Amino acid sequence: MKFFSGRDLTIIALLLFNAGLFGFLFYYDLNKAVSGNNNEEIGTIIFKKNGLQRKYDSQVVWKDLYQNVPLKNRDTVRTFEDSDAVIILKDGTEIQLDENSLVYLDVKNQIPNINFNGGAIQVTNPKNSVSLSSNNKTILMEQGNYKLEKNSPDNLNLIVDSGKAKLDDNGVSKEVNSSNSASISSNKMEISQLPFVMQSPPNQKKIFTEPGNDAVNFTWETKVKIDTLRLEVSRNKDFSDLVTSSIPSSNSSKVRLDPGAYFWRLSGNSENGKKEVSEIRKFLVVATDPMLLFSPERNAVIGTENGNLPTIHFSWSENRVDSKYKLEIANNQSFSGSHKSFVLDSNSYSVSDLQEGTYYWKVSTLPVSGAKPSLSKIRIFTIKSGKVETTEEKSSTASEETTKPEDNKEATTSKSEVTNMAPNNKVVIVQKNSSIPFQWEKLEGVKTYQFKIFDSKTNKQVYTTNLGTNQLKFTKFQVLNEGKFSWEITPMLADGKKGKSSTANFTVVSKDKLKNLKPDEIQILSPETIYRD
Repeated sequence: MKFFSGRDLTIIALLLFNAGLFGFLFYYDLNKAVSGNNNEEIGTIIFKKNGLQRKYDSQVVWKDLYQNVPLKNRDTVRTFEDSDAVIILKDGTEIQLDENSLVYLDVKNQIPNINFNGGAIQVTNPKNSVSLSSNNKTILMEQGNYKLEKNSPDNLNLIVDSGKAKLDDNGVSKEVNSSNSASISSNKMEISQLPFVMQSPPNQKKIFTEPGNDAVNFTWETKVKIDTLRLEVSRNKDFSDLVTSSIPSSNSSKVRLDPGAYFWRLSGNSENGKKEVSEIRKFLVVATDPMLLFSPERNAVIGTENGNLPTIHFSWSENRVDSKYKLEIANNQSFSGSHKSFVLDSNSYSVSDLQEGTYYWKVSTLPVSGAKPSLSKIRIFTIKSGKVETTEEKSSTASEETTKPEDNKEATTSKSEVTNMAPNNKVVIVQKNSSIPFQWEKLEGVKTYQFKIFDSKTNKQVYTTNLGTNQLKFTKFQVLNEGKFSWEITPMLADGKKGKSSTANFTVVSKDKLKNLKPDEIQILSPETIYRD
């Protein structure tokens, strides 16, 4: 038998030591990147659309940012194409980031300092002054509302909607008052009065609409006499895709708009024949999603087993705007007196301590982005002693109370027809794990659900499967292209009969076709955009 020599053992020990050392260093660096740093928290992301990332101080790794995530001092934040974000600092300063923007945040002596490297931002500071720097240019902004844009390294544009700003460019200082703009380049600084005061919607405004109430109100003032003023609304910044181009008879106009991102501007000729053009403002029309309840189903009767209290699984539809929910459970329909209330970050929760009796439950969103709360209807379920044999033991005529009498009443459906389906008439929400979550109402007496997807353009079936649950996380992206699709659910009853089919619609929007892509090749930027690098 051959034994290792002393020299061999030394080399082996050295190799093992190096492997352990580098393994530890890798683990430390990985966890350091995940946990961030010990810098002070200075604000929070309260709204996000599409891609948003941050880089911690003294680190080179970019990490995805999500809504309601706190920001730390000396973080660098960036957005991507078709992205928007809103940051609220602890002193109340609001920073709105347009697409392809990059800022470095540094709070010193309670004064926010923004290093603006590119893109477009809006700063609203209701309390304190805010300092902004870009290359060798410095802007001190008093309380007010400011819009800044930087499309090249040497050019910086400033619009003062309200307040007063002091500019300093290589020792040359000037003041910019309300309703004025400043254009700063490498060799000059020009200040001019705005021909129009654009009042509503403000720049980067998020307009939350409900079905049937999608009219956007535009208002403005003119600072100079304008002949034949024109209002233009476009889907892109160069106004090549106009939604409307009208000549209003007054200083206001209403336009019905579908959910999406829009730009608006005003133009017209002044008395001396000069063409005057306003600044370009961007706003978002965001559709609020109704809250759909999935389980427990209507009038569910849940039995106890061997004297043990059952675990009740609650689930409901996701909301694209707000990511916090409030689940309430009570023993009376008015939710008065003592009742359970949970604030949650996900659209499901389980409760295991409910005694026998009849319960009412509902879900609402907790908006942090300016939207109105979305409210679900109220559902009833009952916990009874012993095993529940069949669904026939339930009362088929039991009425279900609602948050508002009459106008918010949930319709009674047959046990063989699905009604609540999500997504429905929506751009699909693709989660970070590269899946489209399909959910529908759970029905009693159903053995399986037949799930199908159809291409709306060709009416051809592109996918089908049978499921034993009322949800599916869809990852078969190779069957989907950009466009509109419908999906169908057919309950297959335990007695062998087929229930009534129900359908809903969804749209896939992509900058690159999804065919022949694997899930790990897909980068998710938002609920509305899917594309491959």
